[in-house]
Amino acid sequence: MFSGRKFVIANARVENCAIIFCNDGFCLMCGFSRAEIMQKPCTCNFLYGPDTKRLAIAQMAQALLGSEERKVEITLYRKDGHCFLCTVDVVPVKNEDGVVIMFILNFEVMTEETLQNRTHDLNHRLPTWLVTGTKHHTFKHRFFMFFIPCPLLLQVLSLGADVLPEYKLQAPRIHKWTVLHYSPFKAVWDWLILLLVIYTAILTPYSASCGYSCSPLNVVDLIVDIMFIIDILINFRTTYVNSNDEVVSHPVRIAVHYFKGWFLIDMVAAIPFDLLIYRNGEETTTLIGLLKTARLLRLVRVARKLDRYSEYGAAVLFLLMCTFALIAHWLACIWYAIGSVERNGSIGWLHTLGDQLGKHYNYSVQGSGPSIKDKYVTALYFTFSSLTSVGFGNVSPNTNSEKIFSICVMLIGSLMYASIFGNVSAIIQRLYSGTARYHTQMLRVREFIRFHQIPNPLRQRLEEYFQHAWSYTNGIDMNAVLKGFPECLQADICLHLNRTLLQNCKAFKGSTKGCLRALAMKFKTTHAPPGDTLVHAGDVLTAIYFISRGSIEILRGDVVVAILGKNDIFGEPINQYARGGKSNADVRALTYCDLHKIQRDDVLEVLNMYPEFADHFWNNLEITFNLRDVSLQEREHSVMFIFTVSHTSTAFPFRPT
Repeated sequence: MFSGRKFVIANARVENCAIIFCNDGFCLMCGFSRAEIMQKPCTCNFLYGPDTKRLAIAQMAQALLGSEERKVEITLYRKDGHCFLCTVDVVPVKNEDGVVIMFILNFEVMTEETLQNRTHDLNHRLPTWLVTGTKHHTFKHRFFMFFIPCPLLLQVLSLGADVLPEYKLQAPRIHKWTVLHYSPFKAVWDWLILLLVIYTAILTPYSASCGYSCSPLNVVDLIVDIMFIIDILINFRTTYVNSNDEVVSHPVRIAVHYFKGWFLIDMVAAIPFDLLIYRNGEETTTLIGLLKTARLLRLVRVARKLDRYSEYGAAVLFLLMCTFALIAHWLACIWYAIGSVERNGSIGWLHTLGDQLGKHYNYSVQGSGPSIKDKYVTALYFTFSSLTSVGFGNVSPNTNSEKIFSICVMLIGSLMYASIFGNVSAIIQRLYSGTARYHTQMLRVREFIRFHQIPNPLRQRLEEYFQHAWSYTNGIDMNAVLKGFPECLQADICLHLNRTLLQNCKAFKGSTKGCLRALAMKFKTTHAPPGDTLVHAGDVLTAIYFISRGSIEILRGDVVVAILGKNDIFGEPINQYARGGKSNADVRALTYCDLHKIQRDDVLEVLNMYPEFADHFWNNLEITFNLRDVSLQEREHSVMFIFTVSHTSTAFPFRPT
């Protein structure tokens, strides 16, 4: 919306209508940095040159004296000396009393296309919020007095999120046909094998107990066997990490490591018993189904890989429920197998089910009795009701084998109920632990406010700041976290946390990594809510502030002298003074702000350790707004001079000769 715009904002209530804000487009147009432009007269006389006509200069001065919108064509010069013709739209902004308190100057470089469209409507070239100060519209009075920007201004100030850099691994030298264990192919292959293992865990017990004559499922079983064999071959060529955290890629060492590890389990799970054993009867089919249960050994490998998700409460809860359902499925298959073995009797649960459904068994009729669907659903219903200890007795064991199995199911159910469902409450409590900590800390803040009788405006600021800080940091105290790590790791963490500042600010470019690590350790992050005063007039300047997010205003009394945004710097050039000065203005946050702060003594300490970098740092550090009160310093020097002279004259009185 605002791409390509070049404009400055000037305060009409200060001397020379000083510039209090300029956007990045204007800086690119003129070649000056924001620090060099701030507080300059909005006539932009620092851009004048030999070809700048006196008439245009006079028109600029006249436009800033009037109260109506003016348009001036003027020739300006970039910092590198290149001249260009541009049109300047001078828009005075009035308050509710009709007094001009601000000027907005929009610059448009004249090209061949713009020269042909010079009559284009101004309101289509300027954002709506910039033209609301003409004779037809006015801003609200509070906006002028405190300069609280609207959401569009936040977009102008470029309050966007930073892009995190990607971390890339450099592949080591490996032999041909060797697969890296962290490669995308291996990741996709592992997920495919996981899906096949899940399929095996569900269908293998079912086929072993119920059996199925569906040819498509037999084909799928054959494909699964082939995939498991291919997986064994891939594992013989897949790198691994040894005990020294080294990636091993030598084929012989990989093969030996796999032989000593999971080869036997994978080999047993991949044997195609359907092809090796000829089916010539029901007993052989049952034997093949039992042998195929060896595929379930692969679940051990899957369980080990799922350990990485144990720190996520929702994932653990989902895995526990899936495990419970899978065990219930296995037990249902065993329950059905027991009923099938004792089907020749007349008291088994299958006979009872057939009587209840009106589908009685008739051994002279092939396929009599309940259907496979009825049998499986009833078996699954029985195991779920038994495992959860809420059995209703409508499906009950009758034979001794069924009763023994039911006892085992109850024991397994009590163990699962204690180990799985007992952890559900702990998992849910952990999911809401952050909310509980938030309410606990908020209660402490409110008790503090009530105990000390904090007045309402300050009380509201305390609560709003706490809510913002919690949403931003989630209640994590970074200083406490960093103290738990060694100093070398703290430096790496601080280097990562301040990476955007160290990369964008040219004062830090060209520094050694050791110097950057030392500086990063000294930075402190400050969060400020809207309306919070960061520096008061008269405060001793003890730090330099770097704005990483948000916008702030600098006021002298009730007059806005500057508006700073992302990548701007304020403070004082501490290398030019032996001791810290005092602030000449108030610094107040307009939006939620994130600032990197480094103390004066810390900067000097680090630069003393790296003197070869000190000159480069001070020459390239561009402070956008210097807060040091120079007039106060001159008064202090005058008082000190008078004090010194008076003491000198007292100690050595003048005696005429």
